[in-house]
Amino acid sequence: MKPRVIVLLLVSTLLLLLGSAFAHDPGSHDRGGLSGRVTDALTSAPIPRALIRACNEERGWGHKRSFQTLSLEDGTYSFAVLPTGRYIVWAQAAGHLPEYWQEADSLHKATAAAVDSGITTTGIDFTLGTGGSITGLVTDEADKLPVAGAIIEVHPRRSLACWNFIRSDAEGRYLVTGLEDGEYLVSAWRVGYYPQWYDSVSMRREATPVTISGHSAAAGIDFALSKPAPLPRSISGVVSDDTTGLPVENARIMAIPLRSFNRPRRVLSDATGSFVLRGLAAGKYVLLIDARGYKGEFYDNVRSWKEALAIEVLEGQEVTGIEIKLAPQLAGAHRITGRVLDGQGQAVEGALVRMNEGVEEIAAAVTAEEGYYDLEDLPAGSYTLTASAPGYEEATPAFAQLSLGSALPVDGLTLLVRSTATGIGENPQLPEAPELGQNYPNPFNPDTRIDFTLPARGMVRLTLHDMLGREIRTLVHGEMAAGGHSAAWDGADDYGSRMASGIYLCRLEVESGSGSFTRVRRMLLLK
Repeated sequence: MKPRVIVLLLVSTLLLLLGSAFAHDPGSHDRGGLSGRVTDALTSAPIPRALIRACNEERGWGHKRSFQTLSLEDGTYSFAVLPTGRYIVWAQAAGHLPEYWQEADSLHKATAAAVDSGITTTGIDFTLGTGGSITGLVTDEADKLPVAGAIIEVHPRRSLACWNFIRSDAEGRYLVTGLEDGEYLVSAWRVGYYPQWYDSVSMRREATPVTISGHSAAAGIDFALSKPAPLPRSISGVVSDDTTGLPVENARIMAIPLRSFNRPRRVLSDATGSFVLRGLAAGKYVLLIDARGYKGEFYDNVRSWKEALAIEVLEGQEVTGIEIKLAPQLAGAHRITGRVLDGQGQAVEGALVRMNEGVEEIAAAVTAEEGYYDLEDLPAGSYTLTASAPGYEEATPAFAQLSLGSALPVDGLTLLVRSTATGIGENPQLPEAPELGQNYPNPFNPDTRIDFTLPARGMVRLTLHDMLGREIRTLVHGEMAAGGHSAAWDGADDYGSRMASGIYLCRLEVESGSGSFTRVRRMLLLK
């Protein structure tokens, strides 16, 4: 046989072997693509650098199920290689409303796009509207100077979710864009200041709604933040990604006191992942941490408060070097929102809500004020939900099997926890005698919150008095269970008349099987 013929035979044989190998490669025939264009709904101009996400609704082909890309200068984008399946696809861009394919404003209205083997599905286009906006100024109440770096959070009034947050600039100004028509509750907070809801109240339930209609601009949503009395004690550290070691910016760190039911203190990590929790009273704390795209946890890398490492803060000392490593969560198109309540129907702030598929944890998030939680960017599947909060028994699973899919939004899912007398280590959760916490905020105008703790069931009377000892308001009068409780005062007397600026006394009286107890604290109302 001639040498040339032998070479051709060898080449042909090699090509057949390679073709056979590719034919048996399970990944070579289960790939396809998506492509489209992103434009402005009003001007039809292309939108560059829009974020497009595609999340597979099906399982069984691999661990990664969420993919993302950016549009080019002409607004076009493409996913060249995607596993076959049904995808929820949506686009978002700065200053615009997010949109699901096709032309849907919410997940449950979205149309799934099919990715077939060897085919690029074209025409997955988006036309993004600009929506409305909210703008305002954040200043220091005392010196009227601008407050830079304040966190502005926007919450749809009829949803449990937080829309997003933005920071005020060097001049204290902020601008939130891309809002759908509706009513919103807006809050501002910064380290070293009391948090505040618009318009000048301390509680979410008392906030004044801001209305967006016809893509309008709501201006003048201003905040004047007040500072608490300075306390030198602090906890500081750094938050990083446990897979890459890179810093995690905007992680939320919450310090929860163990020997009282005062509200937790919270802070956000900066661009280097660093954080400082200032103004802490002496005592023991557990830290609760979460960040968008990561699984929340108790410090140090545990999911139950009973396993958390308690941090003791002493008079005149600072705790440094707290290293927190967060695990990324699987990404998807879905969301679950709801509340965590105790046995008396009271909201539980600082609970860790966990979502599991069997024994595998998929996501975890932390409850905010009024007990609200928001588990976002979740993959489709069947899950159970539980909650863990300091001072409470863990909630039993909300459902044996909670299904997430493109047609089922889950909003308003409530988890219940019940009080417990057990503690972390040697630290009991309930005191030996009733405790009356300092009102928060203090000074205040016009609203403040008063926390108190009962070691056992008893008759409770919580009253307010002026400096002459005259009773002006009864906040609580009746039998109450053991545990933490709170009451709010709006600055008015029993007849609804507003009280003048000045010092007022809060008096707690408790009658129980162990005897009588009375405690008084001063409060300052400033107008």
